[in-house]
Amino acid sequence: MATKVVVKYPRGKVSAVIGGKLSSIIKSDELSDAIGKVLTDRIKFEAKRGTPLNDTGSFKPLAPTTVEHRKYLEQFNQTTSVYKPSRSNLSFTGQLIDSIKWKREKGSFGDKLLRILIYFDGKREMYRTGPESKARPSEYNRTNERLARTLAEIGFRVFSKQGIENKTELVRRVSNTIRSFIRKRLR
Repeated sequence: MATKVVVKYPRGKVSAVIGGKLSSIIKSDELSDAIGKVLTDRIKFEAKRGTPLNDTGSFKPLAPTTVEHRKYLEQFNQTTSVYKPSRSNLSFTGQLIDSIKWKREKGSFGDKLLRILIYFDGKREMYRTGPESKARPSEYNRTNERLARTLAEIGFRVFSKQGIENKTELVRRVSNTIRSFIRKRLR
């Protein structure tokens, strides 16, 4: 036999309290930190695998001359553990991938909207071209942001808004992060 229990509560007050708490949770720097970390960690992981979060889903194959040039340069430069001369994953020294940062965009986006900007940061350390030399900085590679733009122009885009939004696992990870964060804060 089932028993029906009815609980009455003032809906207006409850929704106002919960709505206010949700708004403050969404505006919190801690949530921005959690989402920014999930996004940038995943972008870096995918780029190292050679499957960036971009519109095409992969980097263009490297030209044979580029492979030969990378083999020459690796004698004089410290490379990352995932580097291979013929593998297109932007991991020669790891500078570009490691420079991916995020920040919360400030602005009037409404109480329930959180915008995070993902970008390339910092200046580049030039590759050594010989035992005691360094390459001269050219205009396209003085900063990581400028190098990323140049690479995108020739087909090596690391991430794009559409690529991020279409990556089902990343969307799931961000959703789980938000859900978990809200549950903890509403207790």
